[in-house]
Amino acid sequence: MNKKRDYYEILGIDKSATPEEIKRAFRKLARKYHPDVSEEHNAREKFKEINEAYQVLYDPVKRQKYDQFGHANINGQGFDFGNFQEFDFGDIFGDISSFFGGGRGHGQTESKQKIYQLKIKFMEAMHGIEKEIVIETEHFCSACDGTGAESQADLKWCQDCNGRGIIDTRNNTIFGMIFNQQKTCKKCNGTGTEIKNKCNDCRGNRFHKKKETITAYIPKGLKNGQYIEISKWGKINLLKKTQTPILLQIIVIPHPVIKHVEDNHLFTEVPINFLEALLGKDIFVPTIDGVKKIELRPLTTHKKIVRLKGFGAYDPNNPRKRGDHYFRIMIHWPEKLSREMKKKLAELELGEENDVNKNFINELKKRNLI
Repeated sequence: MNKKRDYYEILGIDKSATPEEIKRAFRKLARKYHPDVSEEHNAREKFKEINEAYQVLYDPVKRQKYDQFGHANINGQGFDFGNFQEFDFGDIFGDISSFFGGGRGHGQTESKQKIYQLKIKFMEAMHGIEKEIVIETEHFCSACDGTGAESQADLKWCQDCNGRGIIDTRNNTIFGMIFNQQKTCKKCNGTGTEIKNKCNDCRGNRFHKKKETITAYIPKGLKNGQYIEISKWGKINLLKKTQTPILLQIIVIPHPVIKHVEDNHLFTEVPINFLEALLGKDIFVPTIDGVKKIELRPLTTHKKIVRLKGFGAYDPNNPRKRGDHYFRIMIHWPEKLSREMKKKLAELELGEENDVNKNFINELKKRNLI
């Protein structure tokens, strides 16, 4: 008989792992070895081993016994391959759970993040701005303290779900397996309690929704797609009595020439003509602080990068810190030359040593290559 592997080793976690770390490790392995999606020949055995380890370590009582006595005192002989305890397939496979007829939500008990979007101009994002926006907030009813009942005497545990708010069901899949799933209790709508006399203020809903106009403070230097928290009165989880904050996603309208690149740096391409590149010149460049002057040395090459230190984007977490602004010099050559320009260029005497083409041919001849 093969010796059982250590449960911590199976899940790839330390003995000090938290319940959340245990669940996270199980989810990761379950996605890989679930027999309905894995192509590995021993996926079924591996998944059974992973599931067994999870059920023992996630249960505080079983885990304590296992830590003390090992496999000897764990009642795992009647192990149920399909038991997933406190989560459903949605926790492991996301949208794949709908294939089995399951789902993630627990009705009103699920607290999803409420996210608003705000579109702002590039310069507004660079320098920060205040914007007034209308949001919908949720607040526990103060009259009933979020119970939904007129008094504590009007509350009782839901008999159908035993106060859990969810009901375990078993379903056969097309693969012939039986899986446990959790669905919202229809009798209590996922709250875990039944109400005899509902609160007159919230009518049993346990919370109120409210439209509010707030001022959102956009810090300097935010990038497109980043989030800021604008209110703590977001979606309410009735069963856990918790609340998620409301987030604001910033959509930055791109600037035509200034780009926000990695970290807090900015990037711009600047055109100059070939004489400016050849002779060197002070040129002007666009920055988020207006037009600035930089010095170009003679013989500047095409696509040369020039840095303007400290004129990049602000750090949203530290407004005293800024990145740099980088400029790529783009040399523009004229398509046609006027007679006057041809005459002036002909007057330039480069000298024998600067005749690149002639030197190239002479070197080839010297080496007997032509």
